Amino acid sequence: MPIRRTDEERGRMPEPAAIEDSAVVTALSLSSERLGITAKLDRVELRDGLATPVETKRGRPRKGDGIPVWGAEEAQLNAHVLLLRDAGYRAEHAEVFFVETRSRHRVALREEAEQWMRGLVADVRANAARPVPPPPLVDSPKCPRCSLVGVCLPDETNLLTNRRTAPPRRLVARDDPRTPLYVMTPGAFVRKKGGRLEPTQDGETLASRRLLDVAHLAVFGNVTVSGGALRACLEQDAPVLFFTASGWFSGYAIPHGGSWVTRRLRRLGFPRPPRDP
Repeated sequence: MPIRRTDEERGRMPEPAAIEDSAVVTALSLSSERLGITAKLDRVELRDGLATPVETKRGRPRKGDGIPVWGAEEAQLNAHVLLLRDAGYRAEHAEVFFVETRSRHRVALREEAEQWMRGLVADVRANAARPVPPPPLVDSPKCPRCSLVGVCLPDETNLLTNRRTAPPRRLVARDDPRTPLYVMTPGAFVRKKGGRLEPTQDGETLASRRLLDVAHLAVFGNVTVSGGALRACLEQDAPVLFFTASGWFSGYAIPHGGSWVTRRLRRLGFPRPPRDP
């Protein structure tokens, strides 16, 4: 079950009472205002009147005698079953396919699953409404491998708030797989087309790069950047740098950052910025 197949929308869900023959629907979006959740299901298999969600994971099953997934994954699969039920379909359990082991496992629906899900949704909304992020995990083995460890700063935060006494672990930052995009052709125009940046001149495309692969955009001289391209770069945390034709730095546009900026400033002794009236 290749992952790319679950990212493509294929098939249509029949009416709940019309499930007869076997069918497969991929990349299915469902939402429930009553439950307060929205999800995109990798795969839904329809057979004998049942709708079974199948989630694809890159890793391997969780070790032990319990369920083969971690708590967050169990919540995701339970949410998929509840969304199918809320849409009128008969769903009894979920399944998960692990790419690394090429194995498929059944995940049963929790007892009182709806109450559990409502509690999780309430917790998420409460955290989102807080003026500061919730405290990070303490000594979690997941933190060193997390791509957001440089933003969350779990060991530093816990040390400064007396939630741990051991010195911070040495975390090695991963190399950014992105690379810069330099546009130096006089009179070029940088536009956004789909999910790509395309420098053009006189209607001819000079290059085409995925936004996800651009670390920053640097333009030299008389090069124009469209508003859509500028906004797209900032949304991808990719600064836009402006230089003269001879290479002198003129200025830049940078993303606004996140809550970690305020957190680091406060650690250095700066006061909390005033709230808008």
